[in-house]
Amino acid sequence: MTNDDNLDDLLAGLRDASSRPASAGFMDEVWSRAGEMSARRDGRTRLTLFASFIVIGLGAGATVTRAPLFAEPPPYVFSEEASLSPAALLHLHP
Repeated sequence: MTNDDNLDDLLAGLRDASSRPASAGFMDEVWSRAGEMSARRDGRTRLTLFASFIVIGLGAGATVTRAPLFAEPPPYVFSEEASLSPAALLHLHP
């Protein structure tokens, strides 16, 4: 039997009046088992928080960006109206 089985048997035996007396390391086993349970709970809490941060981050990133709904060519403001020749940029008149 493992220590977990012994501990479970001792805890189940606490209900019976005819149970065997607890061993010398009984309280150590109880605190060890409580520590294991606490560590598992803390791990689940961290995993839940991490997953919720990922979901919130991806949701916020997907809804906040202003991506166009359809593929459009990017607007180039300088190339549509302004002349980009060197003479125009230097304000030279021929």
